[in-house]
Amino acid sequence: MLWTHRDQFQDFCIKLFKVVTYSVQAQYSYVIVQLLLSHLELHRSDSALVRTGIVYVLAETFTIAAGGSVGPSILEVIDTMLKQLWHSVSRQSSDMEELENEKVFQKKCISTIGSFASNLPSYQQMDIMMFIMGKVPSSKDIDDDAHDMQFLLQKITLEGLLEVSKKYKAADISSAYASATGLWEPLLKMVLADDPSIRSITQQILQALVDRHDAADKFAVPRIVYDLKDLDVTREKCSRADYVFMKKHGSEFLFCCYDSLARTNNELENFTSAYQTLALLTLTFQNDELLIDLMRFAFSIQEMGQENQTLGIQHTCTLHGIVASYLSLVTHLLGFSGPCTHVEEVIENRRKVARHLLPAFVFDKKAAERRLATYLF
Repeated sequence: MLWTHRDQFQDFCIKLFKVVTYSVQAQYSYVIVQLLLSHLELHRSDSALVRTGIVYVLAETFTIAAGGSVGPSILEVIDTMLKQLWHSVSRQSSDMEELENEKVFQKKCISTIGSFASNLPSYQQMDIMMFIMGKVPSSKDIDDDAHDMQFLLQKITLEGLLEVSKKYKAADISSAYASATGLWEPLLKMVLADDPSIRSITQQILQALVDRHDAADKFAVPRIVYDLKDLDVTREKCSRADYVFMKKHGSEFLFCCYDSLARTNNELENFTSAYQTLALLTLTFQNDELLIDLMRFAFSIQEMGQENQTLGIQHTCTLHGIVASYLSLVTHLLGFSGPCTHVEEVIENRRKVARHLLPAFVFDKKAAERRLATYLF
């Protein structure tokens, strides 16, 4: 009776399974999860609404049962949820309502993966991220005949990884890197993917991994920094371990960021994501020597905008806007009056004669292209 009708009584089922899950010993709660996953698999051919109802019950059960999941059972849960996602993506329908319902199902699956991971210790979250990364279809494996479908699978798998990465908080970046070389290297390669949306999602994953103080939203839009107090960010000195890590591996991050900024099919979101990554790296690795290295990197981006003749005018102006935003941040973090004063003077001069090179101009999504054309021509 329960298994037959519970999809029609979602709220009742959620409450019922909460009671059942709380009633069993923690080490056996994974059995309930496995039963629900089996039920979801049994109904994989049913409508998206039915499957979404089951996932809602799963999500609520996860918050209780995740702590009792050990060893292979954790990765089995993630593997099942990924397969459900892929099956949903591959379903073709001419019914627009059903397609929208499939998108709702996919979003709920992704959030449920995150909900499951949020109740686990950081080392198990890292295991999940490495497992999901290993499931992301390689760009080399995408053939012309099934390009669109394989691209969608790649994108939605990365979205699942992003959801888990948002739950992860490392004590320091060096230990996170050491425990997950199988994650970082593929991620850095994905930053250079051909598709701009894939590059953007990958940047967001990297941001989540280095953002220890939930500061990403503070850098959501590049802007000129006049006072660090306006940002309201947590500042802490870079640890010795993180300093050594950045000196050893920082060039890999910066090379990928530089190369991604040079891609001619970048959208505004790609530039914003690249700036966020740079800003978070700067906030995380607050050491005068490292900050000076990052300033040099900013100048190399500016040089790209000046000398790369293959870039369009919009692209070039956006690069200059990023550099202006970034240098205003890093010079204030360094706290040296000379560089701060020089950057402020350049920004003020641009405000008078070259507003198209400032972030307030180029990062206005609604009017950037129209205003740029009017301003220059």
